[in-house]
Amino acid sequence: RLTAIYGFTGSVSSVVLLDILNESLDANRSDLHIVHIDISSAMMPSSGWTPADNEVQHRALHDYVDNAYGGRWKIDIVKLEDLLEMKAEEVNLLISNLNADKTSQEDMLSYLVRSALIRYARLKNIHRVFTSESATSLSVKAIASCAKGRGFQMAEESALVEHMNDLDITWALPMKDNLVD
Repeated sequence: RLTAIYGFTGSVSSVVLLDILNESLDANRSDLHIVHIDISSAMMPSSGWTPADNEVQHRALHDYVDNAYGGRWKIDIVKLEDLLEMKAEEVNLLISNLNADKTSQEDMLSYLVRSALIRYARLKNIHRVFTSESATSLSVKAIASCAKGRGFQMAEESALVEHMNDLDITWALPMKDNLVD
């Protein structure tokens, strides 16, 4: 029986992967836990993102996932700070302290989200995690890694499957060969 966590963002590649999973996974032999990590605590006040925007986004994610597949899937929206066991202000401060460098902020946020997905998987006692990172997003990540002097990580960061043996988790990027923006 396939049991997995799917980190759903609502992006085009995220929706495409959910469509693929819906078509290919046997409902009687698979359990897919769809989770959206709410990163609003990391948003800078200058971004203009408001609690009302957050509510609209959450409603849209629920409407899509809960209704688009005949009720097969349900989405769990979890705050980043809750999974990291931090206060929202601490997450915001951690990101905002990197204010001189937007690349560093995005890099830190991606690490925090990855940590949150791993924590969610461990809390649910699930050992597989899917994300919808496409070739486009992986290319950006590879260029950023090289620019930061971390080119040695490229193979690991863009692998189809990464086995995290110390955590007993398998991280999969099934969309890695698709050019989706």
